[in-house]
Amino acid sequence: GRVTRDFARLGGQASLRLAGSVAQAAEPYRALQLTLALLTLAGLLLFGLGSQWTARRITRPLDELVRASRRMAGGDMDTPLPAALTQPRSHDEVSALAVAFEQMRGSIAEQQRQIRQLAYWDRLTGLPNRVQFRDAVLAATQSHQGTEPLAVVMLDLDRFKHVNDVLGYAFGD
Repeated sequence: GRVTRDFARLGGQASLRLAGSVAQAAEPYRALQLTLALLTLAGLLLFGLGSQWTARRITRPLDELVRASRRMAGGDMDTPLPAALTQPRSHDEVSALAVAFEQMRGSIAEQQRQIRQLAYWDRLTGLPNRVQFRDAVLAATQSHQGTEPLAVVMLDLDRFKHVNDVLGYAFGD
């Protein structure tokens, strides 16, 4: 129906006329509501997808660093990080962490190599030392099946301890 109403206000006259139904007057706004609801849902979907992509971009390298740290804890210092992790992607913190982690792994591997070198080789002559000799003899005697003869030759220099005691180990070496 049609509604016409006159209002008297502060000595003046205001008029409000509603022509048509309230449902017809609200119809254009319903389409706007639907459009805004669809835009909101699309925004939420894009936000969710973007958040998931960002989280994966951060967590994948961190997961690889965790796996590498577990390998290192198990004694594997020779396996480098994947090259994709150590290539800086702009200047992000995860790439900087991966590069520093790879440098640390390489440094530890080099230190372990030096320690093994010092433990099993004579620094002066570069020949295997008595620790390596002992380990080799133990391994040979433990794996020896007795089908072929096994011999160990020992060489003793008389008064060599006296040379070391009087002239020093550097001269004895």
